[in-house]
Amino acid sequence: MNLWKGFLDVTIRFAILKIKYAVVRGLLGETLRSFLALDGNFLAALKMGDY
Repeated sequence: MNLWKGFLDVTIRFAILKIKYAVVRGLLGETLRSFLALDGNFLAALKMGDY
């Protein structure tokens, strides 16, 4: 019984972490893809780095 409970606990934790990291990877990947697709003029118009 204890072995079964331990196995089930590990399996559930693994599934939760796998889903969590898949969601985070998707969000970060889409954000990075959007940022890299920006036109260079957009960043120049913000005058980033100018004082």
